Amino acid sequence: PWQPPGIMWEVPVLARIGDRDVLIVSEIDRRDGGARCRVRAWPGTLTAGGFETDASADAGGQLLDHGPDFYAMTCS
Repeated sequence: PWQPPGIMWEVPVLARIGDRDVLIVSEIDRRDGGARCRVRAWPGTLTAGGFETDASADAGGQLLDHGPDFYAMTCS
């Protein structure tokens, strides 16, 4: 979804969890001089045309972490 100015998405990760594709994005909110961060995820499917979220997925994604603990995580 569109984000207002000052909110940046960083370190997108497309992970395969079981038989599902999941897009994970770290988000940092730099509005008001702060640096609040959180991590959100969207389940879906990787297709030839890109990533399509599941029809039942929340448009704002599922909140995985609302602090710096897992910010900009990587998968190996």
